[in-house]
Amino acid sequence: MNKKAQGMSLNIIIIAAIVLIVLVVLWAIFTGRMGIFSKGLQKQDSSLQCGSDAINGVVVPSSTCPAGQTPIPGTFGDVLSGSVCCTKAA
Repeated sequence: MNKKAQGMSLNIIIIAAIVLIVLVVLWAIFTGRMGIFSKGLQKQDSSLQCGSDAINGVVVPSSTCPAGQTPIPGTFGDVLSGSVCCTKAA
């Protein structure tokens, strides 16, 4: 009867349980932090203006941008519902 093989199996089960506990703790920490981080991003986006010099966009009163322009993703203070912020044509 080989007792080493039985002992190794028990060690693997203990190590796996510890790793699982550590992963659950890390998941709980990072999901809490990600919630705080995403709230900060939403607050920042709503204060941005599409027509500002930093964004350099134009508000289009439709759900799609005209030909030759692409939509800028995000939430902007000067873009009402049903409108979209697009890059200016070059």
